[in-house]
Amino acid sequence: PREALGRARGVDDEPDAEEAYAVALSGPEPAVIERCRLDAVARYPAAAHMCSGPTQGKLLATLARVRGAKRVLELGTFCGYGTLWLASATSERVVTVDRDAAAAALARKHFAAAPDGWADIDSVVADRAEYLRTCDDGPFDAVYVDCDKKGYGAVLDALLDAPGLLAENALLVFDNTLWKGRVAEGQTGLTAAEEDAAGAAGRKRAVADGADADGADAAEKRARKAARRDRAIAQALHEFNVKLRKD
Repeated sequence: PREALGRARGVDDEPDAEEAYAVALSGPEPAVIERCRLDAVARYPAAAHMCSGPTQGKLLATLARVRGAKRVLELGTFCGYGTLWLASATSERVVTVDRDAAAAALARKHFAAAPDGWADIDSVVADRAEYLRTCDDGPFDAVYVDCDKKGYGAVLDALLDAPGLLAENALLVFDNTLWKGRVAEGQTGLTAAEEDAAGAAGRKRAVADGADADGADAAEKRARKAARRDRAIAQALHEFNVKLRKD
């Protein structure tokens, strides 16, 4: 349903008609994967948008299956939703890496419920850079990257430079490279006028919700900070996309 998808993506990121259409025609989620998504929405409502939706999960599974992947590496576990989709289409092993021990512990509970016949899942709590420097779990047939967006360039270099990490013709998938359709804005920094507009919009929403003067001030500051962060990520992803073109 659209409401459930909206909760999964985040309050301010409602699905469009095309996505709802794709979900309706893509078939149901396996029960263990659906439970994982709903659990993430309930436990982490403010971060629920970090959980891949059903269409993205099915795309990941399709890519792994088409590649004939035996071993897959995932950088960025969160609740384990994408991990489970990958495991459903991988024949041997999925290694997933995240530095958040609490989220990884929750993900492991869902991994334990994965059906027989899915790939084994190894959950590693580590910084992704350190893991890539010392990794001896390869070679991987596919790698799914959904970690620190500002670090995508360094991740790509590490993946390509580490001996034995990638199998021949390995598939590399990087999430969010268009950053909600705003990556083109990342070619320039946030102007003072844009930051003022973001702050004013945040204040207006807070006042509409009944905030007092202090609450409105706090909301404006949060909106300005979020706008600066959003543009910084868009800039980093633009630079990553340029790097990919050059490589």
